[in-house]
Amino acid sequence: MAETWTIVNVGLIGCGEIAQVVHIPTLNFMKAWFRIAYLCDVSAAALAHCAAKIPGDDAVKTTRDPAELCASPDVDAVIVASSDEYHALHAILALKHDKHVLVEKPMALNRKAVDAIIEAEKTSKGSLMVGYMRRYAAPFEDAVKEIGGLDKVLYARVRDIIGPNSFFVDQSGTFPAKFTDFRPEDSEDKTRRADEMVAIALKEDCGGIPVTPETTLMWRIFGGLGSHDLSVMREALGIPTSVVGSSLGFPFWNVLYRYPTFTVSYESGIDNIPRFDAHLEIYGADKTIRVQYDTPYVKGLAVTMHVCENDNGAYKETMIRKSYEDPYTLEMKTFWKMAVEGERPKTTAEDAGHYDTMGSEPIPSVRWGIVGLGTISSWFVHDLVLDRPDAQVRHVVQALGTSSTSKGESFISTHCGSQTPPTVYNSYDGVYNDANVDIVYIGTPHVLHYRNALDAIAAGKHVLCEKPIAMNSQQVEKLQAAAKAKGVFLMEAVWTRFFPIIKQLQSLLHEDKIIGDVSHVQVDFGLYMPISEAKPNARVASKELGAGALLDIGIYTLTWASLILDSSPKRSAKVKPKLVSSMLFHDDNAEGRIDEVDTIVLNYPDVKAQAVCTASLLRKTRDEFCWIEGTKGFIAVGGVAASKPGYLVIRVNDEEEKKLEFDVPGMGFHYEADAVAQDVLAGRLENQTCPLKATLNIMSQMDEARAQSDLYYPKDVEAI
Repeated sequence: MAETWTIVNVGLIGCGEIAQVVHIPTLNFMKAWFRIAYLCDVSAAALAHCAAKIPGDDAVKTTRDPAELCASPDVDAVIVASSDEYHALHAILALKHDKHVLVEKPMALNRKAVDAIIEAEKTSKGSLMVGYMRRYAAPFEDAVKEIGGLDKVLYARVRDIIGPNSFFVDQSGTFPAKFTDFRPEDSEDKTRRADEMVAIALKEDCGGIPVTPETTLMWRIFGGLGSHDLSVMREALGIPTSVVGSSLGFPFWNVLYRYPTFTVSYESGIDNIPRFDAHLEIYGADKTIRVQYDTPYVKGLAVTMHVCENDNGAYKETMIRKSYEDPYTLEMKTFWKMAVEGERPKTTAEDAGHYDTMGSEPIPSVRWGIVGLGTISSWFVHDLVLDRPDAQVRHVVQALGTSSTSKGESFISTHCGSQTPPTVYNSYDGVYNDANVDIVYIGTPHVLHYRNALDAIAAGKHVLCEKPIAMNSQQVEKLQAAAKAKGVFLMEAVWTRFFPIIKQLQSLLHEDKIIGDVSHVQVDFGLYMPISEAKPNARVASKELGAGALLDIGIYTLTWASLILDSSPKRSAKVKPKLVSSMLFHDDNAEGRIDEVDTIVLNYPDVKAQAVCTASLLRKTRDEFCWIEGTKGFIAVGGVAASKPGYLVIRVNDEEEKKLEFDVPGMGFHYEADAVAQDVLAGRLENQTCPLKATLNIMSQMDEARAQSDLYYPKDVEAI
């Protein structure tokens, strides 16, 4: 919250139905947050009608010229509620005058206009958000978290079937009026712009779809009502990989979207029955989650979340009504925070630019800035530019941060493929401050991760930081708080979590229970990197650089224990595993000791299972690095290393062993990169496969293990 409370002076462009029914009443209710200072419309009668609805001693200014409103020093922020054809034009105009902007959906009618808005925002002192108010409903945000907690999504449905809009408008209590006192040239310009913009969209954005009255109507419907639904779907589930099929017509239409492991049915229509049935419904194996919306035009109708589940053989449905605060009010609070506190909204121009309408838009892109050009970064970038036919996101390497230009140029020629060469900066700040970078990947030595991540977050960048994300749990908490305050995405790059083999293993263990009840897990990660053979200034031999087996590779063994046992249906979040640690040091001097061999035992009393995690720098682990024992058999996990699993060996009782192999294109970093990109594109600030809670839990376990063995790093390394 700002130290001095600020009331934002708003200019409203467009005095039509949405302004009269929603924006003016909402702003009037929120007079402690906003003051309507200026109105703009082509109709003088509409201006007079709306101005009369605004209370206060100071008469609101009116104009027929959007440029006059945007240039006015009396206006801090602009709401663009004009006709769809003018959204992009008016949003760009406001941004050029350094105003904060809330533009109603659709933000634009074609990709060219979307890109123009994004470019305008980069050079403006103002920020822009798009009016997808359904995504600000409290039950929807809770539902997104619930969906992230599902083991697997089996199917989903997005429905938006409503009656005549006039039915809801007439009962809104706002008494709107329509006016026709505009000039013939205004009508002609509106028609011309609509025809031109839709033609560009159908021909260029949709791969040459013929421009007919039918395709034009469907494009406008998807951009209007449909964009709400697809925006909600995108945040809850990510970007679909393709369109399986569609039946497009009026008054009802249907699209079937394909995701990697499930499909989504989108059904919508407008008829003459006075009802409003808009909902998102997600089906898991044991739980169904539904968010139910009512018309937003009538204040006080709550959005609700419904959770249906199996309760010991009985059907249980819980309806959660968290708040009567309507989505438009919550959206406006976000607009205020963006304008006053600089908080980044989730419905950004980039987010809105990735809507998928008729299924023919190219896959979305994200732009990466790479900080640190060592081995791990080279592997990561190699996978970013890997040619994958099934890729759901296009990854662009936009910028590199390094100590020397020559090192950056060498990195480009070796690892960046045929993409346009990224910008090379001789400092990390250059990457953080590059307006063309969406996400910063941090691949520096891990003692630098905490500071690098804080700097990137402070610059307003989304962050994927290599493991360990920090040196202790207090630093993790500080990063988490900083990302939340700035409204940016943050994740620790534990790439192993995203391999397809992980979900298959968890399903075999906890859904199929193929080896019965899991009782024992043993994980080993060993590399032959003895400290005695390392150069004195090498990272693996320098305590000042965070050397040691635990933070380097032991983190993977704890991750495997968590992936296997924390995902058990028996697991209770309230029960903390009991931990016992033992370490073998290269130097037993307390000041110089570096752990070369670690053993950590975790007892899970709720699961009735134990995990033994070992890490060593004195030997290489054999191919099978993880053994899971159950009451009916065992599963062994093998691969190049514990960080890169490749196969499962399954033996159930006396049956013949079965081996399941998983082909991994490239190194496998693209799995986590795709997940992060989809989260960022959907406006999510955290990933459910690698949530910050899991990062904090494992860091706390490493803190405890180090404390038991009196292993500490220099104070400046562990400082907050």
